[in-house]
Amino acid sequence: MGNADSGAVKANSAAKADFGMIGLGVMGQNLVLNLVDHGITVVAFDPWPEARERFFGGVV
Repeated sequence: MGNADSGAVKANSAAKADFGMIGLGVMGQNLVLNLVDHGITVVAFDPWPEARERFFGGVV
């Protein structure tokens, strides 16, 4: 559900971030997208491959 096509969500393990999120469920996804919309650089992770795939859409 992430907006990887717009370039706002990128898979880059070397990026510096202002905020880190563990958990990409409903609340985590919305928080990450809101922070990115406000110009905050975010690193996000979820231990469940399905959640990562759903959020990043195969970008990772």
